[in-house]
Amino acid sequence: MKKPEYKLPKTILLSLIMILPGSCFVSAKSPPDMHPGRMVTIRPQEYNGPVRNPFKGIESRLKLPLTEKINTKEWYKLGSVINLRGYFHWNTIESHKNSGKEKIAERVNYILDGFEEYNCHGRYRSSPGVGTGYVETFLPNDLPETDYLNQTAYFRRRVAKTIQNLGETLDGDPRIALVEIGLIGKWGEQHHPTPTPETQDVMGKAYTDYFKKTLVYNRNVNQFKDFKFGYFNDAAMEIGGCGGSMEKFVAGRYPDLWKTYPMEGEIRSWSGAIMGTDHNPMVVLQNDNKTRWAINNIRWSHYSHCCLLGQVWWYGSAPRGFPGWDKLTKHEKKNLFDIHKAFGYRFIITEFKYESSMSPGDVFDVSFKVVNEGAAPMYYKWPVEISLLDPISRTPVWKETFTGVDIRAWIGGEGFPVGPGEGHKNFQSALYEYTTPAPAHNIENTFRLPADIPDGTYIIAIAVLSPKGTPALRFAVSNYFNGGRHPMGYVGVNLAPGQVEINPADFDDIFNDPLCVPDNPETIKSRSNRSGLFRPEAGAME
Repeated sequence: MKKPEYKLPKTILLSLIMILPGSCFVSAKSPPDMHPGRMVTIRPQEYNGPVRNPFKGIESRLKLPLTEKINTKEWYKLGSVINLRGYFHWNTIESHKNSGKEKIAERVNYILDGFEEYNCHGRYRSSPGVGTGYVETFLPNDLPETDYLNQTAYFRRRVAKTIQNLGETLDGDPRIALVEIGLIGKWGEQHHPTPTPETQDVMGKAYTDYFKKTLVYNRNVNQFKDFKFGYFNDAAMEIGGCGGSMEKFVAGRYPDLWKTYPMEGEIRSWSGAIMGTDHNPMVVLQNDNKTRWAINNIRWSHYSHCCLLGQVWWYGSAPRGFPGWDKLTKHEKKNLFDIHKAFGYRFIITEFKYESSMSPGDVFDVSFKVVNEGAAPMYYKWPVEISLLDPISRTPVWKETFTGVDIRAWIGGEGFPVGPGEGHKNFQSALYEYTTPAPAHNIENTFRLPADIPDGTYIIAIAVLSPKGTPALRFAVSNYFNGGRHPMGYVGVNLAPGQVEINPADFDDIFNDPLCVPDNPETIKSRSNRSGLFRPEAGAME
């Protein structure tokens, strides 16, 4: 009998920051193979553009709360982690020692309400103020500045209690990606004053004890040495910046820390080491050598995300050399896209196998191979969903999650041919690949179809769910349905599956996906008027 011919499902995938021409339908790299047991193998086409995903990419800075209409224009283009620093001054979450957790929840809800509606997450830092000699101090009313500056025993007790309240309120909040240690030093950055060893011990233990689900990171490689936290390099992309802090951190105490804790950075564009002067981010976008420098630094340091290019994504008047999104040239956008693609994880499904026909109640196998071409893993254990969708409404008729799958283990490439120090000068001469390429992670599960599922033809789809239980993380493959699911092909229940090819016209423009793009600002405003303490809707991050 002649084998039926199968073709890869085709689609258009539009990135969140670029619109591809309408003719860019993708084709299979090779036709799927038929295997005994009615198995079909699909090899999806990689999507070559940047994909906006949680916990990775270019960090946005916005004016908060989200109720302000000015925020609905540009912040969602590439930024998927929102910089919240400056909005959690210590005195806004604790006016006195008995303030408790209600004031923290009230302030956090005011800032973060609505985040769970979009595919982005916040980065939290509590700032204590800047100490004597500066204009503002944001300490609680009953915490004398002298206690703070001298880091007395009273101060250490207060800061430990504050961290406990923060942990008991925020740990596992699915809207918060990361918690920065903060709470001491100018801008909450552990300098002026520098935390004493006693203070570091108290704060490190408190963050370790009270943040079990949400990841914590610090800014100074010479501090909190007895604790495992992620790291925020205050001088990313520089040669020997801040005393070569990233070099010390990556090559020193914990060379493999990036596999379980995030590496981040802030580019000090005023230093001139890469960015040029006067906070001009266009230097990198216009100069291919500096673009390569940025990408190589991201890969070598395993950065998940950065406050990149000065204030590129600080929405407002587009200060410090950034001319505005609409004025970027095609060349500048391409360099920006390539930089964004290098950050964090980039999951590519290279192979997807499933049984193309079955009967109600049948047991069936699904497997796929995924390669992480990004610089870092995904740091939270979000579940992977398989579903059968109604081909007309696209709503799930059946869905279940894979068991025993931990997407945090989808590690990418390792090792870099150019080392720290003087070797960084070569970062702009060529793009370097990892000496150990990213492996293919093979995922397989057996599922049982419900006995009462109606006969018919369905679309089999895959997705990664957020803690809320909705599709959130996107694979870098071209087949995509609005809402976050990736269709792979057709399945027949008590029917031959017919054609496996899916009409490209059925696929969506992800740019208009309501999960990713803010809707009417008045709708946001009404949604943000909710009151009361935060309660996670569907569990916490793992």
